[in-house]
Amino acid sequence: MWNAKPAYPPKDTPVNEKPLTQPLVDAPKPTVAPQPASTPTSTTTSSMAARITAMPQTNVAMIGKTISVKGEITGSEPLHIEGRVEGAIRLDGAYLNIGPEAIVKSQISAREVVVRGSVNGSVNVSERIDIRNGGSVVGDVTAHSVSIEEGAYFKGSIDMRRTEAARQPAQPVPAKMTAPKPAEPVRAEAVTA
Repeated sequence: MWNAKPAYPPKDTPVNEKPLTQPLVDAPKPTVAPQPASTPTSTTTSSMAARITAMPQTNVAMIGKTISVKGEITGSEPLHIEGRVEGAIRLDGAYLNIGPEAIVKSQISAREVVVRGSVNGSVNVSERIDIRNGGSVVGDVTAHSVSIEEGAYFKGSIDMRRTEAARQPAQPVPAKMTAPKPAEPVRAEAVTA
């Protein structure tokens, strides 16, 4: 903890005067912000979903543990699910975090998805899906990048998207083609001796 040093009299103060032991004005004491608990993170984790889920959540919509939703969910902001969801989930340009207690039966479309709970249905992401330890996905996945941790469960097919440059069909290189000349027949001559 921070302790202020006692105020000593200036050098030009007469010796017979008592030094100030209390400051005349209450100075604000420095405060130390609590540090978040350190969690082991991989240095190769570069996806936005992984970075955001490691940070404290502030502007994230949340479906709590005791909430059950039946119907379609659409939006363009991040969503964290801890409860039960049945129905389509479309988050244009946003990420979806499915918590460890969540049960989702849905067709999911988002930018990034992190799964720690249970998902039953197809998942279509434009960037990345992370299926973490304890998470399960039963359904087809379409993504640019797929990460399945040890201890996760996956049953279905994976369609890996290519980058935009790789999606373009290769342009044929024009070459001068000339018609091959027909081969001349070879005549065999009989040799007489």
